[in-house]
Amino acid sequence: MRTFLAFKPPEAIVHRIERLQHRLQDEGIEARWVKPASIHLTLKFLGETDPAAGEAIEQAMQAAVAGQVPLELSLGGLGGFPSLHRPRVLWQAVAGEVERLRTVQQALDARLALCGFEPEKRPFRAHLTVGRIRNPKRWRAAHTTLARQMRDLPSVAFTVNALIWYESHLGPGGARYTALAQAPLAAASKKND
Repeated sequence: MRTFLAFKPPEAIVHRIERLQHRLQDEGIEARWVKPASIHLTLKFLGETDPAAGEAIEQAMQAAVAGQVPLELSLGGLGGFPSLHRPRVLWQAVAGEVERLRTVQQALDARLALCGFEPEKRPFRAHLTVGRIRNPKRWRAAHTTLARQMRDLPSVAFTVNALIWYESHLGPGGARYTALAQAPLAAASKKND
């Protein structure tokens, strides 16, 4: 099975990104837009995963969030991979307690390395993927105006309180994700007791 570990943003953030997608479409940007139900903040992509590794993955998740309270984050500016000037992937940055988020990501990566998963070589960049650009020429023509508009958007705060292990099901309509396990952050688990 193909899996990854991520935080799911609250519905208000998902709706905000969906509005951004519509705004970009209105500007003539052609992309394969991420479905609202699929928007997530990836901490670790595991790829093809043996189901027998499940217990070790869940233990790594629990260890990575041990002692962590829910993370207070916010939406930042628009970005792209490899760059915003020539993006193949368009994303919205995540700001706020990014250093704490990075600490959780590094702890998770280290724990999973002990389980045989390859450590991440690229630096962690907190983001929510918006879409994959189909027409780079149209993007370049609209980029300057859009970048200015996006810079003026007010920041919106949100909280994430559980690390989720997802299985990705690839299909003709795009990927669908199924939650396999969750590791609540400390204060979130106390509220549920």
